[in-house]
Amino acid sequence: MAGKPLNGPLQGIRILDLTRLYPGPLGTMMLADMGADVIKIEDMNAPDYMRYYPPCIESESAGFVAVNRSKRSLTLNLKVPKGVGIFLSLVRSADIVIEQFRPGVLTELGIGVPLKFSETPAEPAWPSPALGQDTKSILEKIDCRPEEIAALCQEGMILIPA
Repeated sequence: MAGKPLNGPLQGIRILDLTRLYPGPLGTMMLADMGADVIKIEDMNAPDYMRYYPPCIESESAGFVAVNRSKRSLTLNLKVPKGVGIFLSLVRSADIVIEQFRPGVLTELGIGVPLKFSETPAEPAWPSPALGQDTKSILEKIDCRPEEIAALCQEGMILIPA
């Protein structure tokens, strides 16, 4: 990914970025642009879907490159103990972990909040997905899943510049 700024108000802050598509990477890009050390962690078996969105420049998605500038990148398999171990060692040196998974995914992977807080003295924040971890009542009213809402929002963001 592109080089990071040499200074900024967030210099010295380390952020682990587990986000995908547009909203999360955009937010962590802004933090990186302000000097934070952002490490984007992708699933080695299913990388960020935004990597495949056109337009592409020399086989790379322009959108993916744009919202992941100023970040370092790492691929891990969080479904195997070795990948979880590597992730937890990174958490120990992080100030913040940002994710936007469906409710329960972090717990299924073995890296949920209780485990993380017991593993690291820094106690980084774990922001919830856009609709929170308890989305049942909201989603029952609108009859869709959080990913569908994110996709609709993303489509709007893609069409605005057009």
